[in-house]
Amino acid sequence: MRRFLLACIALSMLAAPALAAPVPHQAMELLPVLARAIRNQWPACPQPWILAGKIEQESGWRVRAELKTSREYGFGLGQITIAYNKDGTERFNNFVSALKVTMMKNQITWERRFDPEFQLTYAVLSSRGNYSLAQGFFDDDESATAGMLVAYNAGPGRLVQRKAEAVRRGIDPPRAWYGGLENIHSRAEERILYGKPLWKRVNEYPRLIMFVRAPKYRLLICGELLKDGDD
Repeated sequence: MRRFLLACIALSMLAAPALAAPVPHQAMELLPVLARAIRNQWPACPQPWILAGKIEQESGWRVRAELKTSREYGFGLGQITIAYNKDGTERFNNFVSALKVTMMKNQITWERRFDPEFQLTYAVLSSRGNYSLAQGFFDDDESATAGMLVAYNAGPGRLVQRKAEAVRRGIDPPRAWYGGLENIHSRAEERILYGKPLWKRVNEYPRLIMFVRAPKYRLLICGELLKDGDD
């Protein structure tokens, strides 16, 4: 682990211009918490800075961030989401799932749902699960990472649907995301969501995180991981 992190920092020095982008001050307070969650829950995470970029994309590192619409309620650092049907009944409840995945059911109540350790632990564990799933679709780490982010944002079924659409068109499903499944979507993804076609929102999400938001965290998160690493 230590050897990997040192290599990570060396690579970060070569990518120094990316670090010029501003880092929210809240991130500096919470990166140690994220690093601890990564070390405890996913020490083999291939690109831990991606998880920091995901938190910035989801909440701007605002602990009590909330998104409320008639169709969903997202809250906290990772925007854990509860989605609703048109009649107001729950379509799915990721808060319940998060309590199970993190095994914090006895610690976290609804009133404590913004707890940073709970939020960031779930962000790491859900990413680990989605990355493992995405590896079954793709042959390279960059694609698996993009697939991990797509699965978190749009649900794992989105990858299945894109693969099925490729088959429907008579295309051998690509084993890459960029230049592959990114370019294949069904008519169902052409519906408008928050002012843009759904397929465009699906495709923008991993690009924003991987190439815009995450790079500036490479050195910072590796440094935090190295503080606790002694192997």
